[in-house]
Amino acid sequence: MLTDLDRLMRERAIDAVVVPMHEAMHSSFRWLARGAKVTRGYAVKLLDRAPVLVTYPMEREEALATGLEVRLVHEFCSKPDDYEELYANMLRELGAGESIAIFGSVPFHIYHALAEGLERRGFRMHRSHGED
Repeated sequence: MLTDLDRLMRERAIDAVVVPMHEAMHSSFRWLARGAKVTRGYAVKLLDRAPVLVTYPMEREEALATGLEVRLVHEFCSKPDDYEELYANMLRELGAGESIAIFGSVPFHIYHALAEGLERRGFRMHRSHGED
């Protein structure tokens, strides 16, 4: 349940969880996104709040069918492949705190560069190192 996720986030001092969905199904995305049938987008879970789906215009209706709040990628970044800008703007606008965790099917080189970029912008990346 989402209350369990909130408890875990609180225990680990995580303000926001982002689960990207990029053409590869990830169970965490499907769970947070209430089974949304989208091929690209982001499920963003802020502590003690319902998840928000950030998706692309062509999949807006599918995302809205979940009943969750839906925002479009282009609201946060004019170049959706600029992940650092997208994540920073998205997290700030949605009201995330500074401690961020990313889960899902993100290639390591993208995650590593994204984590470094977000840290330069004042965010703190949660890294479990397999211990949590």
